[in-house]
Amino acid sequence: MGKNDQPEHFYDSSDDELFEDGSGEEVQDRMQRIMMSQFDRSNDRGPSKEAKQILKNIESEKSESSNYANKSYKLMIYLKNIRPKVWRSVIVPGSITLRTLHDKVLAPAMGWCRNYHAYYFRLYPKSQRRDGKVGPAFGNTEAQSVDVFHVTTSGVELLDDKNIKLCQLVREVGQKLVYMYDLGDSFLHKIIVEEINTPTSTQIGVVELVDGEGRVPPEDCGGIYQFAEYLDAEKKGSGKKFIEFQKERQNCLNSSFAGKEFSINRQKIHVQHQLKTALSKQDDSNMVSFSFSTGVTTKPDLEGLNYMKRKKICAVCNKGGDLKACSLCHIVLYCSKEHQVEDWNKHKKECRRIVN
Repeated sequence: MGKNDQPEHFYDSSDDELFEDGSGEEVQDRMQRIMMSQFDRSNDRGPSKEAKQILKNIESEKSESSNYANKSYKLMIYLKNIRPKVWRSVIVPGSITLRTLHDKVLAPAMGWCRNYHAYYFRLYPKSQRRDGKVGPAFGNTEAQSVDVFHVTTSGVELLDDKNIKLCQLVREVGQKLVYMYDLGDSFLHKIIVEEINTPTSTQIGVVELVDGEGRVPPEDCGGIYQFAEYLDAEKKGSGKKFIEFQKERQNCLNSSFAGKEFSINRQKIHVQHQLKTALSKQDDSNMVSFSFSTGVTTKPDLEGLNYMKRKKICAVCNKGGDLKACSLCHIVLYCSKEHQVEDWNKHKKECRRIVN
């Protein structure tokens, strides 16, 4: 596939400094290599020499990094390989752990689901690794998400991020981090340290979404290249791919954000709400599950976003067939208008909570 054959909305950044990007063909080839290497168990041998050195450096620089713990960091986060640009600007303290940064700041700021897919952070690479692997990266080593098996298949050596602070990785303006969300669909983000300031006494520890543009792809849409194809179809406004995308936006687990144009005010409220909740638990009671036999996805309350179970059956009679989704939340399905009316008193509170 040549560049002229790529979707209009796919940004080919193969000439960018981030070697993990590239043409649509390269992205697809990388996904194939990931799937072909699914029995690679190299991470089972314990920390590599490279990982040990990274952890040793963090430990030896504790004194220096502690001076940045109370600093205020302004970060720019870009979703790679898509146009128009999807970006967010946030303010966080240097003391924030990477796990909290993902779970309570970046995921809600971008519009991703919390506690759904695996993720990792790592320092921005200076050059491409010869072995083609990602190498050491920080993420949730306790994660039970459906895509967590990609940790080993994609050559990621996952190091526990629970107690690793932002200031232990970056302490200079202009430094960059790689933030990968969903190891299956591989949504790659670039994080840039824009400012490091000494906050006033009332601003210490403040977390805030400052600005942003663009909506994120639907969860589980297949990756950034597929999202670009969807956007091309949306621009045309007709055709099979356009209809497919409309359904994807309405029924995806992050439809509150992927299904609507970006609103800075709505997103700010969402982030502030998530900050008041507990860090996501890593047990099955708080995980999204997917049945490969039935195709049913269920989602419990994800720390503030009270999603209902999405079933491919009528919410009243439990039958399949020609179903239509609630026109407000686009999640609950009905086989007839009569059944929707019958269920409304029960559904309306939950529906409005999802929509709002």
